[in-house]
Amino acid sequence: MRSIREDIPSLKVKKRQEPSQVDFWGYRMAKGTIRRLIRDRGFGFIKTEDETDLFFHRNELQEVDYDSLTEGQQVEFEIGQGRDGRPQAVRVRLAQSEGE
Repeated sequence: MRSIREDIPSLKVKKRQEPSQVDFWGYRMAKGTIRRLIRDRGFGFIKTEDETDLFFHRNELQEVDYDSLTEGQQVEFEIGQGRDGRPQAVRVRLAQSEGE
């Protein structure tokens, strides 16, 4: 069985990546924008750089509170597999600005 990471070659790390942009396994963190939040259900959707919408659940947020998120915020995340087998955003955190 192929992993999701094998199906998405753009997430592979190129040489000389900044350490803050690389996850534990050596893959580049994907970037996107919060497109929609469904506050009463505790989930939302992220628009990726290639215009794909990915589901995320509030339990996957790191270092940010779900209630403080707003649509349009930039985030970094990894792509994992949801319970239904479809790709979803995991380990979601606010994107770091260039100066940090």
